[in-house]
Amino acid sequence: MAPAVGNERLIRKLQHVDVVRKDLAAFLVRLGVALRASIASLRRGVPASSQTPEATAMHVELVHKLDDMHSAVHQARAEGVRVLVEDEGLPVSTVARLMGRPRQLVARLYQQARTANGGPAAENGRRDGERDGRVASDDAGRAPSGAGARTQIPPAAQ
Repeated sequence: MAPAVGNERLIRKLQHVDVVRKDLAAFLVRLGVALRASIASLRRGVPASSQTPEATAMHVELVHKLDDMHSAVHQARAEGVRVLVEDEGLPVSTVARLMGRPRQLVARLYQQARTANGGPAAENGRRDGERDGRVASDDAGRAPSGAGARTQIPPAAQ
């Protein structure tokens, strides 16, 4: 019955992505209305400086909503990897090939999902490397070296 539990977790993660997507879509509609109103005001000669506070607030909200979307998608991807490895028995290297992603990335996603689901690093009520509800990479405490220090790929681009 373990796959049902794994699937339930994945289903919850995907449902959360959908909720965040709907919120982002609603915001983008409001942003479109605000942009069109701003353009109309500029055409009527209203100074741009009078529109700056509203534009700044909308920008802050956009960044927050995009971050929420990124986080939800990342958590769902990690849980999807965990399901493929633990519930379906696929090796990490096979999952990496299926996803078209480096094995190291898939291994990190797997570890993050295991940690988030009460795996070995979830002792003492806190996850190893946890920072603001997110799990830092395994290299968080080490000094940067090699190509990894020069090339930091954000999780959204991975």
